Amino acid sequence: MMDAIVLVENGKLEYQKRPIPQPQDSEYLVRMTSTGVCNSDIFRGFDKGAYHYPLVMGHEMAGEIVASGPDMNKYQIGQKVVVFPLIPCRKCGACQQQRWVHCTSYDYYGSRKDGGFQQFLTVKEWNLLPIPEGIDDVMACLCEPIAVCLRTANMLSLGGKRGTVAVIGAGIIGIITAMILKTRQGYEDVSMIDRNTFKLDLVRELGMEGIHLEDISAYQKSFDYVVEACGAVTTYYASLDIAAPQAVVVWMGNIQGDITFQKSGISSILRKELIIRGVWNSEYQQGVKDDWICALELIKNAPWLKKLITHEIALSSLPHILEQMYLLKRQHSPHNILKVIIKF
Repeated sequence: MMDAIVLVENGKLEYQKRPIPQPQDSEYLVRMTSTGVCNSDIFRGFDKGAYHYPLVMGHEMAGEIVASGPDMNKYQIGQKVVVFPLIPCRKCGACQQQRWVHCTSYDYYGSRKDGGFQQFLTVKEWNLLPIPEGIDDVMACLCEPIAVCLRTANMLSLGGKRGTVAVIGAGIIGIITAMILKTRQGYEDVSMIDRNTFKLDLVRELGMEGIHLEDISAYQKSFDYVVEACGAVTTYYASLDIAAPQAVVVWMGNIQGDITFQKSGISSILRKELIIRGVWNSEYQQGVKDDWICALELIKNAPWLKKLITHEIALSSLPHILEQMYLLKRQHSPHNILKVIIKF
């Protein structure tokens, strides 16, 4: 038997004992070593965001192979791996072009099917990527969010020039994106916008300007590049307001409500000739230097990443801290939680 934290209904997480699954054809059994807690897990669990119940959430996964399906020999027992959570249908037009993130009928570990908030998980061979030597087991689960950040940072290259950058939302996704832009892509003037003073202090410690959300009105038409990494309706609007003429605006935050644009808002987009791009996931191709390979390299060579992990918890502590994080976000209360990782 194994331990699992199961979302049995909206707002209700239960600790359960479950049978250890057995790998089938094209699958390996992975023992989790670390699983990251994503903001999407919070709203999926407490804001009626689940596709079905019961569900084991968790899509930021690293682990160790402990068993294999019939005739599987690509990976060995004991191999450390990370899990790409999207399972493409391989039949739609996007899949025929290997654009997996645009699959129209995909499955997904941690949202549409069970994920990493449990001790063991059977994973398709294609979704496994080996972890190179020198990467800590706890840090490895950051591969998934870092890969999304890399895809986001690459979107900004559409502008064809360097300029001022603002990232709205100093969560881990926002901070990693900003640091990639600053340390790897040569953007020198990078600012982060948030309401949490703990996060803004960390941003400044990392060498970027921290701007309080209440002061954002002073930065109208100020930035050549804007990344929305928060997901609040108000910050989506703000991302357009602070964009300079001909700016590139990248939306990556999981939107938390409906947005209605007034005529003046659309007119502003037209008059400023903004480029607006959306980011949902990451580039995963296996065998080529995609976002996931680059993410693993970043984990190995970016010591500042460790500063972003504020809480390492046991699996049994997950229900309490998820509920705490949900209430803090809903109440906009001050807190010092940035990244929570389950350490098995």
